[in-house]
Amino acid sequence: MRILQVGIGFLSPSGVTGPVTVGGTARVMYNNGIELYRRGHAVEVYCTNRLDKRRRLSRQTIIWDYDGIKVTYFNTYALPWWPGTMGPTISPDAFGVVRRELHLFDVVHLHEIRSFLALIVALFAQRYGIPYVVQPHGSLMLYYNSRLAKRIYDGLFLLPILHGARRVIALHEIEKQECVQVGVPYSKIEVIPNGIPLAFGDDIPSYGTFRRRFGIEVQEKLILFVGRLEKRKGIDLLIRAFSLLDRKDARLVIVGPDDGFLQRLRQLVKMLSIEPGKVIFTGGIHHSEVYQAYKDADVFVHPCPLGAGDAFPMSILEAAACGVPLVLSGSTKSSHLFQDGAIIVPPDPSCLADAINRILDDDLLKIEKGRRARRIAEGLSITGVVSKLEALYKQVTK
Repeated sequence: MRILQVGIGFLSPSGVTGPVTVGGTARVMYNNGIELYRRGHAVEVYCTNRLDKRRRLSRQTIIWDYDGIKVTYFNTYALPWWPGTMGPTISPDAFGVVRRELHLFDVVHLHEIRSFLALIVALFAQRYGIPYVVQPHGSLMLYYNSRLAKRIYDGLFLLPILHGARRVIALHEIEKQECVQVGVPYSKIEVIPNGIPLAFGDDIPSYGTFRRRFGIEVQEKLILFVGRLEKRKGIDLLIRAFSLLDRKDARLVIVGPDDGFLQRLRQLVKMLSIEPGKVIFTGGIHHSEVYQAYKDADVFVHPCPLGAGDAFPMSILEAAACGVPLVLSGSTKSSHLFQDGAIIVPPDPSCLADAINRILDDDLLKIEKGRRARRIAEGLSITGVVSKLEALYKQVTK
């Protein structure tokens, strides 16, 4: 089967400086694509060449063989002053390529539905009769709490794209209900979670690599967050929680690229009189270095605030696969899937602080939660997830 995955971005080609900042969806596409390729399918990816709103991989469209996956990084223009992660984009080269090549694919998997690229692919898929599936990755409900321009765009383009799909993939039952809210019939919705390779974490360099790079002593407790620095991630709640710990032996490490929130977070650290050097902002780093951070962490925290509702952050799954005990906000929509390996609390600084302290002060609890987190990740293996995707692709191509 020839399968096309479409997203706003993908992992960077080797030798390119600067990691992409388009979130965990790129890693989902990579994990799915590698497993599909291993099973004998021809897998391609269409994505933008954006590293973020201000930086591009190159000044032209490039094609790269990424571990057997053919990736077309379309030269894409963005508005750097637009609020949010990426904002409106346009990929001029995409129109001609999609018009010429889309009919060659058996099925299209859209991982993003609010971009010029997704719109062009969906329209030509409808024109050529190519079946496509849509996976919103938690973005559907943005329609209800976003600015007027986005609501108009969604009404004109997103909803027709969604309704023209053969199937819509929800990450869990909560997202399934969100799909129903925007008018998707139950019969078109499939629940398929994100998956991860069973060997994830096994080939990460030995303990201490990340700590040495950032000057964190072995005896210090490393509290880790991984994700884009944006308001809806709740990083400010985590910093407030850290200030309540009153521990001399702890460091808070915040890994991820700035999405317009870094300056406010730095100001918050100063306002709370947190000792200099106790909160480390690494910026965007290569995914291999992120994996080293998981290896060295004592606890992973995802502090999603009330109403933000991250659907299924890959960072939680990756931390779990590395056996890191979890502290999760109950506002994270996938938190219930990890409850055996996590302490789940309301998105409140004092509650987060209490949960972090419980794990840092109790070695037996830390070991047990980490072991259970690893077991949960094993139950979300990429092999099982891709088997469900294969079955879905076969259904829609009959």
